[in-house]
Amino acid sequence: MPVIITFEPPTVGQGVEVTNQYDSALGINGVEFLDTPPSLSANSAIPTNGLTVPFTRPSPPGAPGTQVGVLAGAGEFSLAATLGKFNSPHQQVGVLVGATYQSTTPTLTAYDINGKVVATASGSAVAGQAGVQLNAVSTSAVPNIFFFVIQGTENGAMLWIKNLTFDSVVSATPDFLLYNVAVTVGKGYS
Repeated sequence: MPVIITFEPPTVGQGVEVTNQYDSALGINGVEFLDTPPSLSANSAIPTNGLTVPFTRPSPPGAPGTQVGVLAGAGEFSLAATLGKFNSPHQQVGVLVGATYQSTTPTLTAYDINGKVVATASGSAVAGQAGVQLNAVSTSAVPNIFFFVIQGTENGAMLWIKNLTFDSVVSATPDFLLYNVAVTVGKGYS
């Protein structure tokens, strides 16, 4: 059974920045939105700037429901983009993306724990229309999607997002993750 995040009340009200509201509420299946990626390897493909967190607002024409998550660029002439981080690895992630004022070609890119691209999807979103469903599915034999980026392609174009969907984690996972941590193991004694 997939997990679906609608950006509707009561979890998030209107005019709210969406950061960790779906992290603790969903536990093992939680997701957090970040405007800065965590410390990753130098080979990470995750963008390091221009990211913002979504904020909620009433659904624009073409969008389902009463409110959506909105992505605006970090500046007037920048791309709309957000970074999502899962609590546990997933096999797939999907999202309905629409254009608010200007048509654009949004992308959904999924990354593994080291920031390597494992899946991507893109489509055309026409301003004021129903939006485009983007689905990124990893081909790995085991779930390996830890991060995802939703991004527009036109400077200044605002995006709306709805129905963030991902597979449900059913097995227990570790209470912590190590991100490229150098470890030295010394000789033990018995």
